Amino acid sequence: MKKRWLMFFSTFILSTPFVHADIGQTLNNVWWSILRNVGNLGLLGMSDGGAVVALTRILIGLLVFTIIFGVLSAFGGTGGSTQPSGGNALNFFSRSQSMTVAAIIATISAIFLPAQVLLAVGSGFGTFVGLALIGGPVIGFLYLLLTTNPTPDAAGNVDENEARAYLFVKFIACAILLWVLSAMKYHVTGVLN
Repeated sequence: MKKRWLMFFSTFILSTPFVHADIGQTLNNVWWSILRNVGNLGLLGMSDGGAVVALTRILIGLLVFTIIFGVLSAFGGTGGSTQPSGGNALNFFSRSQSMTVAAIIATISAIFLPAQVLLAVGSGFGTFVGLALIGGPVIGFLYLLLTTNPTPDAAGNVDENEARAYLFVKFIACAILLWVLSAMKYHVTGVLN
């Protein structure tokens, strides 16, 4: 046992000068290669449109499978009897049967959905997420602008420094809103032209 360890160690030490690799540059090249290929779906080896349709087809199939399997599992029972108990019509499906039925329906729906429908669904989800990402901060800052007010004391007087601080917060919120909306306008007009 000691001879094997000594032989391995001596081989490693003796071969070290012959191996010359810039590990940092190699890892950097691998990292950027992965980002480039995943970012434009080049790893699928297809054109950009075909890759988007193929990936959307896979994702829609997974989504349909998950939804149908969840519904069949929620309303299904332990299986075995053909008589629904308690008015549950899906009680005769076992877990494996529910999985099989969901997989078949998801595969059929993913294969036979037209590419235009897949692209419309994908662009719809993309639009919804984009609106949520842009609209969330806008609505949050509008809420901040409308609800922040200095608190008056018992006599109804407002501290001047506190009023200035609230006005500064409102100014910053308005500046961020203006920046977000102008950036959104720039990108939307760039896409539409």
